[in-house]
Amino acid sequence: MRLRPEVIFGRPGPVGNTDAERRGYDQVDRRFLCLTWANLLPVSFPVALAGSAVVIALGLIFVVVPAALVRRNDPRFDEGRFKARSDVRMAAIQIVGGTALLVGLVFTNRSLGLNQQGQITDRFTKATDQLGSDKVDIRLGGIYSMERIARDSKNDQGPVMEVLTAFAREHASTSTASAGPGSTTVTTDVQAVLTVVGRRNTSNDPTNYILDLDHTDLNHANLVGAHLAGANLRGVFLRSADLRSADLTAAQLIAVNFKDGADLTGAHLSGGAILDEGAKFRHADLSGANLSGANLTGADLTSADLTGAIGLTQAQIDSSKIDQKTKLPSGLAPHG
Repeated sequence: MRLRPEVIFGRPGPVGNTDAERRGYDQVDRRFLCLTWANLLPVSFPVALAGSAVVIALGLIFVVVPAALVRRNDPRFDEGRFKARSDVRMAAIQIVGGTALLVGLVFTNRSLGLNQQGQITDRFTKATDQLGSDKVDIRLGGIYSMERIARDSKNDQGPVMEVLTAFAREHASTSTASAGPGSTTVTTDVQAVLTVVGRRNTSNDPTNYILDLDHTDLNHANLVGAHLAGANLRGVFLRSADLRSADLTAAQLIAVNFKDGADLTGAHLSGGAILDEGAKFRHADLSGANLSGANLTGADLTSADLTGAIGLTQAQIDSSKIDQKTKLPSGLAPHG
C-alpha cells in the first residue's frame, strides 16, 4: 500500500493519475522511510549494546543455567526437575536483585555526595560575599556560616580557615594601627574570627597546616583556650589579651607583644615555641603556663608572673630579661 502525502504530512493532497505525479509520490515515500529510520537512530550504540547484554544475561540466568544445573540424567528429573529449576531461578532472582540494589545504593550515595559538595560550594560562595559587606551583622553571618561549613565538610576546613585568617589580617593589620600598639581594641567581627579559629576541630586541619595571623593587631582579644599550636604569630599585638589555657605549642612568637597585662595563665608554650628578643611578656601572667622547651632567649619577662610555670629551667631564665618584680617558680633564681 502506497503512502500518500495527506497521510504523511496530515494535509490533503492530489490523487496521482499521471506518471509524473506517481513518481512524486514514490519520492515522498522514500523520504518518509528515511525520516522514520532517522528517528530511531538517536539511541546510542553503547546503550543498545548494554541492553542486549542485559537481555542475554537474563536469558542465561533464567533459562540456560537452570537447565544446565538440573539435567535430564539427574535423579530428580522425574519427580523434582521442575521444582529444582524453579529453585535455581529463585536463587538467581535474589542474586540479580541484590546486585541491582547494591549498584543502586552506590550510585545514590555518589549522587548525594555530589549534591552535597555542590551545596557546600554555594554556601562557601555566599559566605565569602557576606564577608565583603559593609554591615557588621552581615559579616558576622558570613563568619559563622564559614564555621558551619568547616564542621560539615572536613575537606573544606583548610580553605575556610585561610579565608577567615586572611580577613583578620586585612581588617586588623598592625600596619593600620593609628597610634601604635596598645591603643586599639579588637573589633567585633575580628573577635568572631578568632573565636571560630580558636575553637575549630584541629583533627580536621590539613596535614602540616599553619594558621597565619602574621602582624595582626589583637590587643584585648579573647583567646581563652584557643588552638594556636604552630601558628604564625609573628609581630602580633596581644597587649592585655586573654590567652588563659591557650595552646601555643611550637607557635612562632617572634616580635610578639604580650606586655601590659596579657594573661597567659595555664597557656602551653612548650614544644619549642619560637620567640626572640622582640617578644615582650612584660607584666604578663604566665602562672602555671607550660614552658617546657620554649625558647625564651632574649624574651622580656620583666614584672611577669611565672609562679608555678611548668618545665621552666634555670637556663631559660638566664637567657631571658627579668627584673626584681619578675615572679619565679620555687627552685629558680634570678640571674646576675
